[in-house]
Amino acid sequence: MSPASRKRSKTFAWVTSILAMAAAIAVSSPAGAQLAPPWDGNPISAGLGPTYGEAWCANAAPGSNIANQQKQPLALIPYEAIGCTLQQFLDEAEAAGIPERMSYEVIGQSAGGLDLYGVVVNALETPDQERDYDRWVQLRSIMLTDPAQAQTLLEGWGDQVKIPIFVEANIHGNEEETTDAMMQVIRDLVTTPYGTNPVVDDLLDHAILIVIPVENPDGRFRGTRANANGFDMNRDLLVQSQSEIRADVALQQEWLAPVGLFLHGYVNPTLIDGLTKPHNPGLEYDLFLEWNQPRLDVNEDALADVGMDITRPVNEWNADAWKAPPPVGPAYAEGWDDWGPFYTQTYAAFFGVDGSTLEMCDSGPGCKGRFGSKRAQYVGFYSSAEFWSEHRSEILHDQLEIFRRGVSSAARPDCCDNPFIAGLGFTEDQHDWMVPYPQAFVIPFDGGGQRSDAEANRMVQWLLDNGIQVEKSVEPFSWNGQTFPQDSYVVWMDQALRGLAYTTLSAGQDISERITQLYAPPGAWSHGLLWGADVVEIPDGPGFSASTTPISAPNALEGGVVAGPADWYAVTLRGVGEVRAILDLLRSGVDGEVAEEPFISASAGSMPAGSLLFSAADTATLAAAGLASGVFFEPVLDADKPNTTQLDEAPRVAMLAGGSGRNDTLWSLEQIFGPDVQIVTTSSLVNAAADPLLNIDVIYNAGQAYPSEPQSDVARGRLSDFFAGGGGYIGTSQSANNFSFLSAAGLLTSPLTQGSDAADGGIAIWANEGSLGPVTGGLPTQDFLYLPSNITYFSAVPSEATVDGRYLESTDDLFLAGLWRDRNAAVGGAPVVVHGTTTADTRFLGLATNPFSRGDAEREWALIGQAALWSNLTDEA
Repeated sequence: MSPASRKRSKTFAWVTSILAMAAAIAVSSPAGAQLAPPWDGNPISAGLGPTYGEAWCANAAPGSNIANQQKQPLALIPYEAIGCTLQQFLDEAEAAGIPERMSYEVIGQSAGGLDLYGVVVNALETPDQERDYDRWVQLRSIMLTDPAQAQTLLEGWGDQVKIPIFVEANIHGNEEETTDAMMQVIRDLVTTPYGTNPVVDDLLDHAILIVIPVENPDGRFRGTRANANGFDMNRDLLVQSQSEIRADVALQQEWLAPVGLFLHGYVNPTLIDGLTKPHNPGLEYDLFLEWNQPRLDVNEDALADVGMDITRPVNEWNADAWKAPPPVGPAYAEGWDDWGPFYTQTYAAFFGVDGSTLEMCDSGPGCKGRFGSKRAQYVGFYSSAEFWSEHRSEILHDQLEIFRRGVSSAARPDCCDNPFIAGLGFTEDQHDWMVPYPQAFVIPFDGGGQRSDAEANRMVQWLLDNGIQVEKSVEPFSWNGQTFPQDSYVVWMDQALRGLAYTTLSAGQDISERITQLYAPPGAWSHGLLWGADVVEIPDGPGFSASTTPISAPNALEGGVVAGPADWYAVTLRGVGEVRAILDLLRSGVDGEVAEEPFISASAGSMPAGSLLFSAADTATLAAAGLASGVFFEPVLDADKPNTTQLDEAPRVAMLAGGSGRNDTLWSLEQIFGPDVQIVTTSSLVNAAADPLLNIDVIYNAGQAYPSEPQSDVARGRLSDFFAGGGGYIGTSQSANNFSFLSAAGLLTSPLTQGSDAADGGIAIWANEGSLGPVTGGLPTQDFLYLPSNITYFSAVPSEATVDGRYLESTDDLFLAGLWRDRNAAVGGAPVVVHGTTTADTRFLGLATNPFSRGDAEREWALIGQAALWSNLTDEA
């Protein structure tokens, strides 16, 4: 582009540590030069919508949030107009004789059933554009398997290669102008004739733009941050529970863009991260810093040209900024971190070298409400994209360096040796959070310490979907006294995406001594510890070997009925998939029973209380269910049959809630109990003509207090009838109300009380004291507990309750990973799982954590399923 088209005042220089050579980045223009679009914030192509005198191709649906936002200063594009507007761009280009540069397709559906669009702008109208795209395709084909060779190819090509740029807009549905800015960018690139605008030409020649213009169609329609399931999807990039995020991840995995923007609002002045400490240990943070910091300088200048300031947390913030004056800077900055892999920006950084959350302004200097919000995103995109395009070869080299380090098992580098970075105040002691990688992770299959093959397969499929290489053993192998069967899974860490693999499977770190706050909890996560499969981490060093072969799909599941004389068949539930299989059996008309005590199986020996028993008359149905779910039903003779509780039907579960809206709790319950879940609101308990609990077997309390007199004699009477009829009750630490409810209802002689110690969440270890009991009998002697935020426990337990599980005695031993600074000694050894029989002879479970926060803790879902089966006494009646 012409130097006269905009101003630039800063010169940036940094040293590339890998290449050990100096590089300088300088962009400048004469002071006072006249700005042109896009640098003045105005669109390059025709402006979109009524703001610019153009009607939308489709109107907003009546009642939608966008229908109310069609006035000045900015009429927002309705979700209903996204698809036809994209087609309109293609039609405009065709009418102008411009070759087709864009493709778009529906890449998935939202939770509410709306189409999710993915857009790719990739100009191939010149020989150079075709050549440079073909070269990127060559890189993509080998970058994960032979990145060193890809680097060699790149060195020979110089800058004659295209770079993918990924942009995600409107993941929070009420941060709307992100979509409008990117739809304008797409129109610029698709409809501007080649040779008429140097900014457009530069991106067409050197970049591939991949955009999700509306990541949250439900939220855009409703004007809500969350989707129709009530999920904040910018917390779902690790679990990937939501259909929108799975589509997003699939698109990112296809392109593996080394750079990107994740568009949000609202912060004044506009915030563009540089991320504060702590930094996710799976990131190659030295490479991120090398590109992120000078690019932020370019953003800062570009927004200054239109009268806007920016917020750069890592460069400006103090951990106590709201309480104390400076000093500020990298050594003091906390609270806008990339620690959690559940943000889109952090996920993309596992395979990229630069990306930012761009939080647009909505007020303040240069930002005039909605129009200024869109302009901040528009200028932020173009200044970033220009920088990335200019340095595309070096950026691609460093992306390949991430992968090269992985496949060669390279040691972790220092983060801050680069003189440019060190000069900004980044130091090893504050900003190096990278850790050595282990040699491998083993996911046993078909025994070998694996609680559930179905859950092992679930985890392996997730890994494969996220580009992580998984292999399986071709023969049995051993490590540290444990023998793993043939076909066990091995995730070797000498692979390109080792950072993502490690972050997913490892226990994580206790960061309590290094940091005071996070942007958002939890401070730890681990599919290896918090999902339903058992995973073994193999540390780096000698002594481990396994003969393995790569896989592209999980093993076939085996299951059925074990041969031998049988009057009954029994199964112990160790994974949520097994719970679902049993519920399906009950729905099909097969009757079951819950063992109240341990017993002997003819094939498996001792089986724990809580196991499910079924009549041998249903052998054929059991065999089919076992094969489908990957479990074996063990034969039991009449002489060995234990005392049982009848279970004729799948328990119908009511989520007791304050309102009828969907959220992560309801979604998680549906993943366990499927169609047998419904919301019962406190209002319906009072006002519904028919008793909403009439056909309910188990209540899961989502935070409601027991109705107080004279609030509702009707509600209290209906609850009394429910418990008198044998209804079960499950309460978790989602709210202390869930436990005080039982006392207020007169169901306990003394309170079951929740204690809480302030923390930012993590992973704890608990000891199973209920190995002979019906709730935790099928669980290991020690297991892991997810703590979404505070450390919660039972500070008082009534005589009606039996303690099934306790934290380990030492607060250091019990806390495995996360952020918990001021440790209350009372937590050590405190109860975390209890069950009991109420004064009404009904059953309850108390769990001192929230298993349904964001859908993270699938390991605990089997416990909730088990509790529902055991606590339901309505079939007995």
